[in-house]
Amino acid sequence: MDYGCCCSLVMVVVAFLCGFRVSFSMTIEVHVKNFISLDDIKVDEHQIKLSDSRVNRNRSRVIVVNKNGGADSVTVQGAIDMVPENNTRRVKIFILPGTYREKVTVPKSKPYISFVGNADQMSNTIISWEDNASDKDNHGISLETYRSASVTVLSDYFCASDITFEVITIRF
Repeated sequence: MDYGCCCSLVMVVVAFLCGFRVSFSMTIEVHVKNFISLDDIKVDEHQIKLSDSRVNRNRSRVIVVNKNGGADSVTVQGAIDMVPENNTRRVKIFILPGTYREKVTVPKSKPYISFVGNADQMSNTIISWEDNASDKDNHGISLETYRSASVTVLSDYFCASDITFEVITIRF
């Protein structure tokens, strides 16, 4: 037996016998995935319908979006807003079929977000907005290409599956 280990054991036993309170603390490390896997773009629809907590087996949270109501959010941006700042686990935003006419931004402070649509309804699950690069913002400055997107992702580890991103260009 190692002398250092034996000495520590004796000190703990002596402290216990003498009536001292001995406490131990343990640090739990949170393991954060720094990659995207196929599981990050899948949602078990049957599991969602059965679960009130909407937490999958893989410990990821699922937020359901339905533009007609009856879900966690009626807008995609509303679902993103439900994700905690600086979250450390995957949050899947399951978007039911429909056309969501909104400008969506996933901020840098909300990593690990997945947009997941129904595989059979990709062409019917659309996030759409009609900004053009030549449009002006509130200050009269052109949006340019990078600010005219219907969906802007600034966060790390974002992924999307079975969703259509659409920018409508209206010309007169």
